[in-house]
Amino acid sequence: MKELRPTLLAFVHFFLIISSYYIIKPVRDALFVKTIGPDRMPPFYLVVAGVVLVVVMLYNRVIRALDTRRFTVYLQGLVALNILVFWWLMWSTDLRLSVSFYIWASVYNVLMVSVFWSLTNDTFDAARGRRLYGVIGGGGIVGGIVGGLVARYLPLTVGITHCLLVAGLLVVAAVAVTLLRLADHAARASVPVPRAPAGRSGEAGIARHADTWRDLTLALTDRHVRLIAAIVFFVTVGKTFFNYHYYHVVDATISGTERAASFFGTVSVATNASSALLQFLVTTLVLRRFGARAGLLFLPSTLLVAMGTLLLSPGLVICAALNVAQQSTSYSINQSSKELLYTPCSEQVKYRTKAVIDMFVFRFGDAFAALVLLLLHTRLGLPPWTSLVAGLACVVYWLAMVIRAEDPTV
Repeated sequence: MKELRPTLLAFVHFFLIISSYYIIKPVRDALFVKTIGPDRMPPFYLVVAGVVLVVVMLYNRVIRALDTRRFTVYLQGLVALNILVFWWLMWSTDLRLSVSFYIWASVYNVLMVSVFWSLTNDTFDAARGRRLYGVIGGGGIVGGIVGGLVARYLPLTVGITHCLLVAGLLVVAAVAVTLLRLADHAARASVPVPRAPAGRSGEAGIARHADTWRDLTLALTDRHVRLIAAIVFFVTVGKTFFNYHYYHVVDATISGTERAASFFGTVSVATNASSALLQFLVTTLVLRRFGARAGLLFLPSTLLVAMGTLLLSPGLVICAALNVAQQSTSYSINQSSKELLYTPCSEQVKYRTKAVIDMFVFRFGDAFAALVLLLLHTRLGLPPWTSLVAGLACVVYWLAMVIRAEDPTV
């Protein structure tokens, strides 16, 4: 019973974050595809990677001066305010803000999910994580279904602008749940929530003046942390190659921003329904019996099938089904397996290094894939299938890397 309250709070917290994300994501994608165009995706990936680097550096400066747990409250409050400002600008001026909103939303999603898992990894140890992460991850899947349903119907009834108001209110609720989680954590530890700066609290090995570059160095030199960083990198590379071709099919098939947003919302519902089946029927079973490494094999295997099928140039329905398959695998068993790898790590890795990996390494994967796409299709003028072959090569290497890796959670 003592695990019920923290598990339920984490479930609800993840539900609120992911439901808000799955309302924002279809709006972002629809605005981008219909007002900017999928051909301009690679340069925007490079811009987003640069912006994320700046955000990560600011994040690490701030988190050194504040308590790591309470920082999650401040950050989520700031995000809620950002969403409501975007809603107000779009509603009061009828301004779509496509470029700025796309860049902001691309940073928002990894930032919010990273903050959630930092707090969750600090709440549960590896043994409890193996039992409970499958359930906690289910909160995000249910949230994705709810958010997708909102994005499916709301744009066609009141327009895409008011989707942002709903998303902002959900993040406000997430702030309230975070405060409950912190209070519960302090009560179970029988000590007040620490107020000392991150450099002076937590485990003994944390350096007081750790910075972004030190965290990035740790991600490259520590064998276990390097494995996590490599997984995040290749997940992004593989999905970016796939999405480049997927968005071209959507743009060529669907007309109108609202219809595109509704389509993306429908796909989100299907994705999260599939994720729910994987999360509750497969993820917990695999993590309990075989550990994190076994769970990490599912996504690259799915992307191999998806990219191989895309080489045959399928239509919208098949592309959407492939997208559902790879996204649902990513958001269920791959997400829970990757997060389980953090549970044996220090507080520095769970909060600061994890932020560098989840934000900068994640977007660096986007930037790498973007450079390859620009080289193949813009610079060399090669046909679309060449980038799919490049993506397949990356996924094969990723799969081999996971097979060779050791599993510290078993």
